[in-house]
Amino acid sequence: MSCLALAAIACVGVAFWITRNVQADVSTIQGRLKDLEVDLNQPRRGSVSSAELDGILSGIDVLGVSLQQKIETERQLIEQLHHKERLAALGQVAAGVAHELRNPLATIRLRAQMSLRSKDPEQLDQSAKLTLEEIDRLSGVLDRLLYFAKPIQLQVKRFDPAQMCEDLLAALRPEAESASIELVCNDSDSADLFGDALKLRQVMENLVRNAMESFEGTRDLQKRILVSITSTPTNVRITVKDNGAGLPNNISAKAFDPFFTTKARGTGLGLSIANEMVRAHQGTLTLKSAPGGGTVADLLLPRFAEHPREPIASERSGASV
Repeated sequence: MSCLALAAIACVGVAFWITRNVQADVSTIQGRLKDLEVDLNQPRRGSVSSAELDGILSGIDVLGVSLQQKIETERQLIEQLHHKERLAALGQVAAGVAHELRNPLATIRLRAQMSLRSKDPEQLDQSAKLTLEEIDRLSGVLDRLLYFAKPIQLQVKRFDPAQMCEDLLAALRPEAESASIELVCNDSDSADLFGDALKLRQVMENLVRNAMESFEGTRDLQKRILVSITSTPTNVRITVKDNGAGLPNNISAKAFDPFFTTKARGTGLGLSIANEMVRAHQGTLTLKSAPGGGTVADLLLPRFAEHPREPIASERSGASV
């Protein structure tokens, strides 16, 4: 019996020793995993007693190195992608600038050549006027390009969007009436919001002017633009709806791209700038075709934007796409 007791005690002792070593080895492996969670480059601390567990620990080390390499490769790929995106954006801007500057410069050159060849005072006067118009056009393009040079600085205060709508339509009504366009503002469900009233008025003016220009070339049509304002406890929605030519789907997807325009003398910057102003207010601006014809511009703004964004800049009014 004494021999059996000693054997049992020995077995218990061996089991305890093995368990203790295994627990220590497992703790070492767990510690290594925690180190890798913090830093994949963390050197190994401690060792294990068995070759099998040491193989596991070595495998973890190899996995850490492999993950570090993959992360570095992914970082480089992301940087390359961002670089290509920046180059593509720069190329788009350069192409747009070149296009917008080439036509006025060609006109100015032509008129200058005509002035050198002609001594007719009337023709010289006409060439001078056209040259000045093209110079003003170039100046307008450069002014709009400056919108992208610095962040928008919002002057946030509480204001009534319904009053903004009424004032804007009153200012545009003589021009609209000369083109037989009816301007209507439905603001019965309006509520105050916090934002930059001047910049949001610039956005609204851009949308209304675009709607007015959508009637060019249309006949036998009762031209009407409806500006509606609705509100909830958290948002204000402003829609500008016209019954003009409408907006094809392939154009609505590009409408906010810089330098994209369907107008013969448009710069393609107005809607892009307007969209950035709306985003600075943490809002959204969308364009879509209206049921039955025409276009709907939908502007959704939070009534209480806590942290306005600061995308591209715009300190001037009257930018029209």
